[in-house]
Amino acid sequence: MFVLKNGQLYPPMVANPNGEATPVGVWLDADAAPVTGTTKTGRMQVKAGGKGTQGGSGKLAFRPGWHLGVIPYALQFNRKGEGGEKNLFPNNFVWAEVEYAKDVDYQEEAMSHGYNKNGKYQHSYAGLPKVPVNGAYQYRTNPNPETDPWIITGAMKVNRLLTPTEVDELVKKAGREPQKRQEGAVTDEQIEELNSQFTQREREGNGTYTDAEVSFENDPWSKAWGESFRTKKQQQRYAERARQDMKARVMQLTEKLGLKIEIVEGPSTLRGRKKKPKG
Repeated sequence: MFVLKNGQLYPPMVANPNGEATPVGVWLDADAAPVTGTTKTGRMQVKAGGKGTQGGSGKLAFRPGWHLGVIPYALQFNRKGEGGEKNLFPNNFVWAEVEYAKDVDYQEEAMSHGYNKNGKYQHSYAGLPKVPVNGAYQYRTNPNPETDPWIITGAMKVNRLLTPTEVDELVKKAGREPQKRQEGAVTDEQIEELNSQFTQREREGNGTYTDAEVSFENDPWSKAWGESFRTKKQQQRYAERARQDMKARVMQLTEKLGLKIEIVEGPSTLRGRKKKPKG
């Protein structure tokens, strides 16, 4: 599950130090957020909210790793409706289909941390105080025993976003009633357009993109409108972030493959038809 902002995906809860978007189609190793304090019982905590998340602030228990839903269903994120009850799923939250690392089963080790000094099991204590490298385990973060556990893994790759229709069908198959959404929630068509955008980002480049083009090509809302409604300054800032993201993804891949490459951002060193880099 992600927060959708300007066509980019962001984690909803744990603080995102650099406010960076989550790329699609790339294997991502989880980082352990810095510990910012402890509870009265000694449980380590990390900062929640801030730039690059759903916003707000607070603290969360320290259970590092990518947190994934077993099914696309999460009542704990509901917002208040007209009657004052929290029964509406946020209109800027989206669900994604992902692959995740599970070569190593950390379940037994994770649950072993749930015993207090008296030898009594306490669910809030359970969970690994480290990233589950090359593996995963399940843990129910919500104190309500009727809620679904999360998969906590050391690495994952976002394949695509799920449309609201797909989400509802999966929830029904799991025997649940689909969550109602806030007004203005993304539609099937908008999600399909986003998925198309993610796919297009992996194509071969055929021209040097201007700031306006980089911004427009990666902004499904502007594309749906037919023209960009961003200011030139917003387009420039977005293009700078997008190009940095491109370089970071390339360097991440080359490190994993053990390759040495040179990233070319201008046409001066290129020849022929390829004399038009993407960004």
